[in-house]
Amino acid sequence: MLNSKEFLFSDWKFADPSVDYAFKRIFGTEKYKDATIRLLNSLITDRKIVDVSYPNTEIIGPTGSSRKSAIDVLCEDQDGAKFIVEMQNAEQSHFMERTVFYASKVISMLAEPGREYDYSIPPSYVIAFINFKLGRIEGCNVDEGQYFLHYVTREDLLKGKLPGSTEYFFLGIDDFDKNEDELETYPEKWLYLLKHSKSFSGIPVSYKADETFRTYFEACARAGFSKDEETRYTNAMMNEWDIANSKREACERAEAKGRAEGEAKGKTEGAAEKQSEIAKAMLQKNFPIDVIASVTGLSEKQVKDLQD
Repeated sequence: MLNSKEFLFSDWKFADPSVDYAFKRIFGTEKYKDATIRLLNSLITDRKIVDVSYPNTEIIGPTGSSRKSAIDVLCEDQDGAKFIVEMQNAEQSHFMERTVFYASKVISMLAEPGREYDYSIPPSYVIAFINFKLGRIEGCNVDEGQYFLHYVTREDLLKGKLPGSTEYFFLGIDDFDKNEDELETYPEKWLYLLKHSKSFSGIPVSYKADETFRTYFEACARAGFSKDEETRYTNAMMNEWDIANSKREACERAEAKGRAEGEAKGKTEGAAEKQSEIAKAMLQKNFPIDVIASVTGLSEKQVKDLQD
């Protein structure tokens, strides 16, 4: 453990928290769980979370043939409330529906086979950091400069929350453009960190005396990585670069085709063609079928069919 003097004044470089390995290291491990607790408490103001634990992040449906859902971070607090914390780097078809699907899988875990179940459902929450413009999510209408969305199921007139329903928090990293001296709330401070900490050469002045972020900086300080952790982080970063390059190249080809066809039908087919082109590019680079399906929104069967 780093002492307070080292923590506050060392000249550190930090991992990019949008990289899968770094994000899970910060928010998905017991060692650094204080960062997760502080993040959750800064967003969910009607609860007081004092501890979290981490079950398996691969959620399996009620039958052996059910679709599996692998999420970034799944944790639960001392009262059994469930929390999904995710970093979404790539645009994806039906992203909102996918998020609801993952949340429903978490709820379905409560009804384990062979266990008497009375349908009492503890609260559940999804916190998703979006590393592209929120307005690019299908069905998501946002005002210019809006970077925070909060969805909750409430009764129309009395506004009471529906028991057992899930709350969703979407935070747009790419939409957030405040400077350090303009930060007013803890959610804004978290967004600023997730957007900029990879370029920090040390801890910003406004963060040094704030205990809320101590564990975050410790978790993503590359000086604290072991040789194996540095290798895994670098490989994860390169893997995400490969995915991004494959998507960009495929999108350029598909969009060119859509522009050439011009009409509404061509645009619709062009969108579908874009996902197929991305999948083909990733297949050529030997990405796993399930990863390709997750990135493109295609089913695993559709991806496998593209191999033929």
